[in-house]
Amino acid sequence: MLDDAERESLAETARQLARTDPHLVALLRDGHARRRRVVTVTVWVVGVVASLLVMGLLVLGLGWQALLVATLATLVLGHRRVRALRRRQRRP
Repeated sequence: MLDDAERESLAETARQLARTDPHLVALLRDGHARRRRVVTVTVWVVGVVASLLVMGLLVLGLGWQALLVATLATLVLGHRRVRALRRRQRRP
């Protein structure tokens, strides 16, 4: 953990960087936003594909397989959510 003086020094360095090279700062911010968008789209695609697969399996009368697919999709998406929450908790 950083103490207050180190934190203030880091904040001042970030402000100086923003003043001297705003293009770099914008590029770094856009990179994070782009990654979030990719992850969000991926989650939506996994959810939609899993939902369609579950509905198709139910129409075919394969109930336990539909339950298995739904459970696996929930675990995969839930694991991603738990990791994101833990990552946020580690940040000061």
